[in-house]
Amino acid sequence: MPIKNFWSLEAGEAMVAEELQKRLRGWEIFFPVKDVGVDIVAVSGIGSSVRRVLTFQVKESKAFENKEKSIKPVNTVTNWFSPDSSKARRFLSRVDFYLFVCSRYDFRQPKKTLTADYVIVPSNELVRRLTSYRSSPEKKWYLYLCVEQSGRCLDWRGISRKNVKAETTRPERDYGAFVNNWQSVISVR
Repeated sequence: MPIKNFWSLEAGEAMVAEELQKRLRGWEIFFPVKDVGVDIVAVSGIGSSVRRVLTFQVKESKAFENKEKSIKPVNTVTNWFSPDSSKARRFLSRVDFYLFVCSRYDFRQPKKTLTADYVIVPSNELVRRLTSYRSSPEKKWYLYLCVEQSGRCLDWRGISRKNVKAETTRPERDYGAFVNNWQSVISVR
């Protein structure tokens, strides 16, 4: 029977799977063949009576350079994500973590080079945060994540010159604690 490729691996999913394989020793990493709202499944204890399962939804983005006239920090990159809000709520019990693959300039390199940062947010925390500073129910949540060299990471969606000071100090918009926080995944296991 011929099989059509209805599913394809995204680059961000492959990057996250590689990081998980490095960091979760003794765990196997799988990709669901059918779209079930989960992009990656990590399983430990295969062949034993005690198994652990962690699930991940991976989001990646094109990098948008912040220019000098922008209200965002200069020499940074904004990453645009649009997770479906109804799926995020519906799959809260199915998805353990959202992993946002973010680009950032690496100034340690001699030339302007992009590097990847991973914003690793537990699903229930993501839903809590987005519903706290979104004024109306949206079909999709749009996030403009910008990871700065310092590790600060803000969601810039909806911030204008008029409200920049008030909005950039809201703790719900600051995702800095989740940047490359692989310990949050490791501690769950």
